[in-house]
Amino acid sequence: MMIQPPSGPVVEPTFILCQMRALLSHTTATASASAGGDACAAASVIWDLSANDEAAEFMFAHGLLPLLLHLVEASLAPQSEASEIAASERMLETCLGTLANLAAAPAVCDAIEARDAWPMLCG
Repeated sequence: MMIQPPSGPVVEPTFILCQMRALLSHTTATASASAGGDACAAASVIWDLSANDEAAEFMFAHGLLPLLLHLVEASLAPQSEASEIAASERMLETCLGTLANLAAAPAVCDAIEARDAWPMLCG
């Protein structure tokens, strides 16, 4: 399966999954500082890709929603250093932007409603 944004290049699903894996690495307690930077870069790519409905559906089907919700929660946790705060704010921005793009994809909204995922979204 190839995902092609409107009037844009083809995006390999493996590329998307690699970006999601980089985000997942950010959720582990042993993530290094470089992993945090990689995760922020991956979050930005995912945010951009999520504007495409087909890519949003693919990412949603592969567990992006719970991953984003976990990252939002982690970004809101108290941080000790200025660099951690800046990285946390950027991660929060990209995660919320991606969530907004997912919400704008009709099939993703339908899937959330069909799965009765509202409790997961609302805590």
